[in-house]
Amino acid sequence: MHYGWAIVAASAVTFAIASSTTHTYPVFLVALVSQFGWSRASVAGVMSIARVLSGLLSPALGRLVDKLGPRKMMGVGAILVAAGYLASSQVTDLWQFYVVYSLFIFIGTMCIGSLSILTILNQWFMKRKGLAIGLTDVGTGLGVLLFVPLTGFIVSGGGWRWAYATLALLTIVIVPVALLFQRNRPADKGLAPYGATAANSTASETAAATQSSGDPPQTQKQWTIGEALTSNRFWLLFVAQTFGPLGVMVVTMHEVAMLVDIGYEPMIAAAIFSLTGPTGMVGRFVVPTMSDRFGRHNIYVLATSGIIVGTATLAFLSRGSPSWLPYVATIIFGMTYATVGPLIGAAAGDLFRSRSFGTIYGVLLVGQGIGSAFGAWQAGYLFDTTGSYTVAFLVGAASLAISACCYWLARGRSWGASST
Repeated sequence: MHYGWAIVAASAVTFAIASSTTHTYPVFLVALVSQFGWSRASVAGVMSIARVLSGLLSPALGRLVDKLGPRKMMGVGAILVAAGYLASSQVTDLWQFYVVYSLFIFIGTMCIGSLSILTILNQWFMKRKGLAIGLTDVGTGLGVLLFVPLTGFIVSGGGWRWAYATLALLTIVIVPVALLFQRNRPADKGLAPYGATAANSTASETAAATQSSGDPPQTQKQWTIGEALTSNRFWLLFVAQTFGPLGVMVVTMHEVAMLVDIGYEPMIAAAIFSLTGPTGMVGRFVVPTMSDRFGRHNIYVLATSGIIVGTATLAFLSRGSPSWLPYVATIIFGMTYATVGPLIGAAAGDLFRSRSFGTIYGVLLVGQGIGSAFGAWQAGYLFDTTGSYTVAFLVGAASLAISACCYWLARGRSWGASST
């Protein structure tokens, strides 16, 4: 078995633990609003500011990934996140959450998350990249399935401070996983990327990139960040990377609070939201794998259509809605929402394969930071203003449609369809 699949397994474990930074926060949001009486916009703003800062720093972090290697960055990131969780368990004022999440938790998450892992996977896989990313991202679904109910259980029984302390201990597991199993490049193990032999890996990389992007061979090269910034496709992906997470964050940040508002107990609301874990595990595997065969642009549009349906359904829920409807909407959303980031990362790897990929992808993640931040904040603001999440969720659905259009326009002639 090619060692690249061991890289996938280690990355899946890392993604599972890293998922706690975003997906458990809706549970903490309800607890913090209840204890301190803060507005939802201000509590959601913690996530927004943290994402903006981490997004703005992502080009610099991407450069560090290229220079130091993803393996070291994962270890440093895990320590930062664990320290942030411990600090969160002791805070008493809202501004302290802003500082802790911005300077520790989300910068650490950038180091252990997609910035490092997609950089590794793009080095290790020339063929079946979608499958590799899909298997890795199954870990995120598993993390949602485990950590959201666990956090809800601890918050209900012991309080949100104990929940943060528990997450800190679990995050440290990433350090030995990275040191023991991760390797930055196939050459570190004396191997060629999956789908190439050592003798012709460079030529095969060019051929694989040609197949996946649909561009003629002469355009395939080792991209620099300056060259990428002059590409129209880069900026189309940037817009897609901005508006896709904007729509997703509306639901992932506020669904639990919305369900509590319409009469569900907090534990039941957390359990409904945790359905995004098992359904996401299926979607995270199936959707990127399908993109290898049917084209990334086709599958991205299909996936975002599912997210829009789930989000729009949640927008119109009320106390009189059928009790089964939140479950159905969450399952539809869960099957598709988590494919936005992986498919954009796969597309970036197809188009801009390079040893500077960490820097290039880091710039793309600026868009993710901006979109995620605005999505989380605007939903809280619109709720505080209108007393309802309906408009906020519809704004999220519209932003997903914009993301799908830009991704489609960025496509190559046979983007991903031959990269098996």
